[in-house]
Amino acid sequence: MDFTSVIGIAQQHPYAIMGAVGVIAAAVSYRPLKNLYHITTLAYLNGRYGAEGNRLLEPQEMYNLLETGGIGEAVDLLRNMGYRVEVEPSADSFDIGRGTFGIYSGALKEMEMKAPKRLRKVLSILEEETFYRNISSALLYLKRKEEGVVGRAPILPTRRMTKHDIEKIEKMAGLEEFYEYYSGEDVRDVEELLKELKKPLEEGDYERVMYLSERFYYKRFHEELKSFDTFYRRALEDYWKWKVDRLNLKTALAYSLRGEPERVEKIVEGLTGRIKSWKISQIAFSSGRDFKEELLSTPYGDLIRRASLEGEVEREPFMFERFLDLLEMHMAEEIYIKNVLTLGTILRYLILRWLEAKNARTALLGILHGVPRETVLKNMVLRGG
Repeated sequence: MDFTSVIGIAQQHPYAIMGAVGVIAAAVSYRPLKNLYHITTLAYLNGRYGAEGNRLLEPQEMYNLLETGGIGEAVDLLRNMGYRVEVEPSADSFDIGRGTFGIYSGALKEMEMKAPKRLRKVLSILEEETFYRNISSALLYLKRKEEGVVGRAPILPTRRMTKHDIEKIEKMAGLEEFYEYYSGEDVRDVEELLKELKKPLEEGDYERVMYLSERFYYKRFHEELKSFDTFYRRALEDYWKWKVDRLNLKTALAYSLRGEPERVEKIVEGLTGRIKSWKISQIAFSSGRDFKEELLSTPYGDLIRRASLEGEVEREPFMFERFLDLLEMHMAEEIYIKNVLTLGTILRYLILRWLEAKNARTALLGILHGVPRETVLKNMVLRGG
């Protein structure tokens, strides 16, 4: 159809052409307008949480904390610094773990109260990570209980596993009660997960139990991503890829140290972020200096170099966990910069709250057990040092 024909149609049917133009204009502007709506609804939260930035303690502040006379004084100091910590002076290791978790869980709850509907769904998905970890932790606790090891369950309270649930789990005699407790229409996801975990649990492959639990969560997370529009999904995909890679790197080291690196590629297959399964396998097979070189050749190599984290890479589990925490702190900033108008600010805020909770737990456990200050500081992720 040439231009003359279009003019002719316009003269005969002016309102039809105007309507078509209106539809085209609406379609072209729909995405920007929708994004503008999301930006507007998140403006307060982005301003509120963006202003806080990185609140991680600096070395001197942590040094002062570790110099306090006991748990009570340390908790008072943390509270004066603005941290939500519910730990009594007589607390044991389990109380400290649950009490310091409030730094993160409290931030989630506070944010949820002010969040628009779509963001509340995001926060609900993020909270599920702790719930699925709880499932594997409860299984290991009850397995040991059946073997005669009696203690307290290392489980953190969430919406789907409340303090009341935890008390019931701690009173259970063994695994069969747990399987019965988590059965029914409202916990089909848990039933599905328990089926996956039963065999490695019976075989005593506890590393695999923990991995499969987190893997199950991230697979569900990935499915949920499809329900979000681009505005929310891009930032969540960046976050998801990093968390999956972090999980796979920890698993690679664990199986490498067990002398079973050949199992890693198969284990992580089907759930990878930016690092492919064959690369995770290469990391598992590496040792010494090669281990560091393999990490530097991943998509995170440039960030590791920019953050000067090469010297933090060690194959010792606790130190590797700290390296991953340090890298996560810098990943939080990367996600923030890349998604500053969407969920970047919120995800960075929550990542930093999680790291603060880990720091507080490590510090209080160090004080409780009389661990040398220098040893505790080596496991910290601090701001500016």
